[in-house]
Amino acid sequence: MLSISNWKVLAVDDEVDNLSLLTDILSFFSVSITSCHSGTEALAALEREHFDLMLLDIHMPTMSGFDVIKAIRQHPDAKVRDMLVVAVTALAMAGDREKVIEAGFNGYISKPLEVENFMLALQEITERQNAQSAAPSTDGAEQK
Repeated sequence: MLSISNWKVLAVDDEVDNLSLLTDILSFFSVSITSCHSGTEALAALEREHFDLMLLDIHMPTMSGFDVIKAIRQHPDAKVRDMLVVAVTALAMAGDREKVIEAGFNGYISKPLEVENFMLALQEITERQNAQSAAPSTDGAEQK
């Protein structure tokens, strides 16, 4: 089972109900969770503290999840730039998952959220990321 009890998670969604559901799910696993209602608020939170994981909605007013991930991946601080970011989104059409991954997200979970499927998807994403981080690169340098 996924061991995230010591993690600090930043959940970003403009819908209060979605943030409440994410908080309820993750609180069960004793995760420290910070909620933000906008991309701008999330980027400000990243300047104040380190998070192990960001769960980020795509469709938000003013600053979309795509704008946020672009800012994160270009951030001067490697802890921010290399942070695990998972899209939690209603984008569920053919090709949307690929578009999200190409934009720089580490994973994709579609809404509506079901607790068991959400946790299984999160476990798969984190295990894949951990395996990629541990694998040596072909040029002898460590992968991120």
